[in-house]
Amino acid sequence: LRNDLICLLFYKKEKLMEEYMKIGIIGAGAYALALAEMFNKRKNNIYIWTKVEKEYKELKENRTNQKALPNFILDENIKVTNNIKECIIDSSVIVIAVI
Repeated sequence: LRNDLICLLFYKKEKLMEEYMKIGIIGAGAYALALAEMFNKRKNNIYIWTKVEKEYKELKENRTNQKALPNFILDENIKVTNNIKECIIDSSVIVIAVI
């Protein structure tokens, strides 16, 4: 996946000037959620990916991640997925926000 991701970032470089971009965020912690909200203000198409099933369910059902960012509610326009391909396919920008 690492080599594919590097190629995808390089390949998608020309899309960075598009008015509205698909942005894939790898991770669903405090940093990832804050970045998603910031990118969402510009009406981009935002996807957050997590492999942690508990995080995924909480974000999908309640739009929250109480462990990472208590009392924060994720905007309904931000998509949450546990399928990494869905997150990164056709993304203009991929942000890796994991520790």
